[in-house]
Amino acid sequence: MSASLNFLPHRLHSRRRRELHFYRQLACAAALGIVIIAAIGALQDRELAQLKELQQILALQNSELDGRVKDAAAMRAEIRQQDIHIQSLRALNAQRASASGLLLTLARITPEHLYLRSVHMTGRELTLGGQAEDSPSVEIFGARLSAAGFRQVHLLELRALNASAYEFRLSAGRTNDEANPITAQPEMGRQ
Repeated sequence: MSASLNFLPHRLHSRRRRELHFYRQLACAAALGIVIIAAIGALQDRELAQLKELQQILALQNSELDGRVKDAAAMRAEIRQQDIHIQSLRALNAQRASASGLLLTLARITPEHLYLRSVHMTGRELTLGGQAEDSPSVEIFGARLSAAGFRQVHLLELRALNASAYEFRLSAGRTNDEANPITAQPEMGRQ
């Protein structure tokens, strides 16, 4: 057996230097990779922190806007309630004006010898009761009711109490016109 002898040590030395150079380059590449990964991680952490900060700002602004929306919704509800209240007040005022207009109209068209004892109004239906000195006064009153804008004027009852007094009941329907032409009729003189 023969021993292998290397009489050219520079090749061995050159190989060791190349191996050493290779391991150094590998170590430098690994270190550079670690630095790059650390830098990328730091950038991502910074971006993540900025995103979290932005998310907190957006959450705060969202809560402020939610509060404003709730306030706006509460204001809308209050406005709706105020509108309902105003409409009910207008309806009440219209009803009062209608009732007082009705009484003014009745006073204006009632003949001289006719006396109203009862006025009942149910919705748009009106029932009048009273006494008259003669039956033509009741007929004149019915005609004036029709002329004043009442519809379907009917004599329900007419009976003689004695020779100079009659008791009567009339029914009439009020007009559906919102302008209420009943109160807009020209003055009629009493007979």
